[in-house]
Amino acid sequence: MHIVPIAFHREDDVVHTIAVGVVTESELMEHAERLAGEFGREPFRAELADLSQVRQLLLDAEALARVAEVWREAEVPAVRAQVAFVAPSREAFGLASTYEILRGSGWVDVRVFRDHYAARQWLDLPEK
Repeated sequence: MHIVPIAFHREDDVVHTIAVGVVTESELMEHAERLAGEFGREPFRAELADLSQVRQLLLDAEALARVAEVWREAEVPAVRAQVAFVAPSREAFGLASTYEILRGSGWVDVRVFRDHYAARQWLDLPEK
């Protein structure tokens, strides 16, 4: 059985993304392009991206900059969105924080959290 490193599903206007195992640059780019395409068809207000099951991220700042560019190109006028990363490990937190900086201010507000509770609270999602 092949495990997909990054998968997502929608619940109304919230996208839930989960990454597991080892995530490479090409897998991240594929995910970003697929999700940005969906956003272009039907925008969502928030994404909860769970990195708690990631063992290794084979990425660098340049890869994150390319992902940020995919999202800049997907911008939909008058739509604001929030992205919350749950990144308990030092590596995931560091890379997600780098991405937060690369995104800067704009139509998407990105924040990185160590736990699900804080991320869900910031996105105004009910507790699970």
